[in-house]
Amino acid sequence: MVGFEKEAEARRFWDELRSRLGEFSLSLHPEMRAKLQEIKEELRRRMHQPIPAQGRWLKQVVTGFFAYHAVPTNGAALSAFRYHVTCLWRRSLRRRSQKDASTWQRVTKLADDWLPRPKILHPWPNQRFAVKYPRWEPYAGIPHVRIWCSEASCHSSGCKSRQHKESSPCCSHIQRQGG
Repeated sequence: MVGFEKEAEARRFWDELRSRLGEFSLSLHPEMRAKLQEIKEELRRRMHQPIPAQGRWLKQVVTGFFAYHAVPTNGAALSAFRYHVTCLWRRSLRRRSQKDASTWQRVTKLADDWLPRPKILHPWPNQRFAVKYPRWEPYAGIPHVRIWCSEASCHSSGCKSRQHKESSPCCSHIQRQGG
């Protein structure tokens, strides 16, 4: 938390911070900011739960976030989200007691044990759409082969095939006559 006496100092600080974060590509998307705010509030409610219970809950939250946002070229945002969740968890653990032993090493170990690592889960769009909407058809140049029997061939051969009886109009004609 940062406090200022004058609004101009606060705005100057905010502008410098934003440009500094931009240098390292660490800007937060509004959706991510809102999600982190929700996590912060929920961690505040779950502050005194056992660490494994918090870890299981955070694992579900981070896994769900990754399932939706793990598209190609979004790896840096996924890493940033995991880092910010780890920071929030550390802050929540530190507020549990005045005699806090939550060092960065301990919290990093907890994060490694409970939080999934960022991994791209979805394929590139050209691969994803190629499966649903192929641009080539394997039999495009070859017409479908269908065998239809004529009435004459059915009468002469007796046409006992079940397939012919169901699909051929001439065989159904024979069936209707009782043949």
